[in-house]
Amino acid sequence: MAGNAPRLWVALFAIGMQMVSTPSAWAQGRGTGAASQQIVPDARSHGMGEAFTAIAEGPAATFWNPGALGFGRSSSTLELSPFSHHRLYSNIFYSANFVVQQHGFGFGGNFNYVNYGVSDFASAGTPESSEYTFHGGLGANVSDVLRPTWNAIPLRSGRYELNLDVGLGVVLNVFHVDFAPGVVIPFSGGRGTSADLDFGMLWVARVQPADSRNVHPGYVGIRFGGVVSKMFDRDIEYGEGNSDPLGRSFRFGLAGEAAGGGNSRWGHAVELRLALDVDGYFGALDSNPGYYFGTELELLNLVSARMGRIGSLDETVYGFGIGFEFPTHGGVRFDVATEVLDSHVYTVSGWTTF
Repeated sequence: MAGNAPRLWVALFAIGMQMVSTPSAWAQGRGTGAASQQIVPDARSHGMGEAFTAIAEGPAATFWNPGALGFGRSSSTLELSPFSHHRLYSNIFYSANFVVQQHGFGFGGNFNYVNYGVSDFASAGTPESSEYTFHGGLGANVSDVLRPTWNAIPLRSGRYELNLDVGLGVVLNVFHVDFAPGVVIPFSGGRGTSADLDFGMLWVARVQPADSRNVHPGYVGIRFGGVVSKMFDRDIEYGEGNSDPLGRSFRFGLAGEAAGGGNSRWGHAVELRLALDVDGYFGALDSNPGYYFGTELELLNLVSARMGRIGSLDETVYGFGIGFEFPTHGGVRFDVATEVLDSHVYTVSGWTTF
């Protein structure tokens, strides 16, 4: 098996690239609906400028990249993010997420709810408008499933080793929109529900000492992730001939990471991540790609500082964030982030191993 490992990794990488490189000819050249699918569900990615496709992990992986669902803190983990609050101008957004991971497989869920309030154009007594999305995903870390027969690749006379991981995943998305009359002129309002699928992959390569006795050896690595969303480009039908396409889209992410100074009690003393994302719609009217840059510095697995830059708007927007982690037998994490455009996110999450 070890002798065939490089060939198998090339094959898996090619399959993943084929999966996320869907031809743009499938697109219908239209805009998008269900705005709640565009709002990030967690403060960590928000603080990193939404550059998260290649470093997605934990409960938010269902939203960002289902290929990361099989990558866990340990062989068996339950992780919850029961509350995330996002305020953008007068709109209120709530999110809840979970993931269960065991021996290289992962199952996750993400629920997003947006309350738009009552439109200024609506008449007295008009109800509030809202929408929600649900994402349910399955993923696998192929290398974890195949270990121990899948061996690390020795480098430089055995002093170092190269560990390769490939994750593949799929997400079922359900979208529901409830627009009261007068929210969009001249649209008269209506309700609609639709569903579609996302496919994602994650490829991770890390170099670390081969014979390190440290439970948390230092490493340097590179990560690549890709997602194709709304593969079937379904529409949300409101009735009376009104509809909105969900919009088939793509997102690719590239990230570098490094860690050092590890010990059995605190984990790595320092971890650094740099990430770049690009996204866009296949054939949509608004087809200009968006660019996202982010960085994260984590100390002793306790405190994290983040900064990001979003270049998908007419003007550049910067994001900032900080996180606090309190590990015990499991752990609790609190993250907060803000952007220049009056956008603030708070996320509480926790996990346990079994």
